[in-house]
Amino acid sequence: MGAQTAVSVIIGAELGGSFRNAFTSSQKQIEILGGSIKKLNSTSENINAFKQLGKNTITARREWQNAEAEVKSLSQELKKTDKPSKALNNNFRTAKKEAALAKSAYQQNRTALAQMSATLKTAGIDTKNLTAEQSKLGKALDVLKKRQSQL
Repeated sequence: MGAQTAVSVIIGAELGGSFRNAFTSSQKQIEILGGSIKKLNSTSENINAFKQLGKNTITARREWQNAEAEVKSLSQELKKTDKPSKALNNNFRTAKKEAALAKSAYQQNRTALAQMSATLKTAGIDTKNLTAEQSKLGKALDVLKKRQSQL
């Protein structure tokens, strides 16, 4: 029985090292895949944020243009009358303030959109063709998740 135990210990010691290496290798692969999945998810979130920011920028530009049109309209009314009312003057000042705020909001959105576009381009995303890029990301994410589940 002593010889059999000694052989078992030797076999166990030999197999233990290779099992440990296999598990360590698998663990590293899982970590790499997990990191890749996180990166793809982050890129997908950035694309969604970029799309929303684009919509917000268009809306902000329209609001600014509408505010500027109101200022112009009130300015023309002021020029038509020799003695403008206090309410007309107040409306004009308020409209000018609102137009300035709307312009500032639009410019901030436009700057943020340009920065997000640069970030996406750095990540290799074509911002002119976001639908195709999201499709590619989705397929890559599916492949990575499948590989991860196989480990």
